[in-house]
Amino acid sequence: MPRADLARNPVLPWHLRITLTRIAPRKLDGDNLQSSLKATRDGVADAIGVDDGHERLQWVYEQRRGETREYGVVVEIGGQAREKLA
Repeated sequence: MPRADLARNPVLPWHLRITLTRIAPRKLDGDNLQSSLKATRDGVADAIGVDDGHERLQWVYEQRRGETREYGVVVEIGGQAREKLA
């Protein structure tokens, strides 16, 4: 569904599982991990065209160790058709 349609009708045809993986030299605890990815979460939701608290979005936070001075975020989006999850 194009973004413009979602802006008028924010009903997602799928349940989406969005995994945000932080890559950095040091690990963070759970609270700080979610906090560090808040801007990314907002940006992904904005790109999809819905609020980040939409009932059909499931957010998963992960992290992996990077090399010295290696920082990044990997965003993975997967989903299933609404009819299959009923």
